[in-house]
Amino acid sequence: MAAKNCAECGAELEPRSTSCPLCGTQRRESVKWTTAKKPAVPEDVEDYQADLRKLRAQLKKIRDEGAEAV
Repeated sequence: MAAKNCAECGAELEPRSTSCPLCGTQRRESVKWTTAKKPAVPEDVEDYQADLRKLRAQLKKIRDEGAEAV
């Protein structure tokens, strides 16, 4: 059985998962789950980069507040 990937972020999914472990997208009929091996290409690279910078800033803030990796 081929591994399934999230159509939103491309993360590999467990066979019986109800949501994506990376982005949290819920598994619903309106969400497309694919068997593609490559992550979906973002429609706009600039938006992707902006989102990435935002996530990095959030991670830095969390680390600065004293959070530790588990």
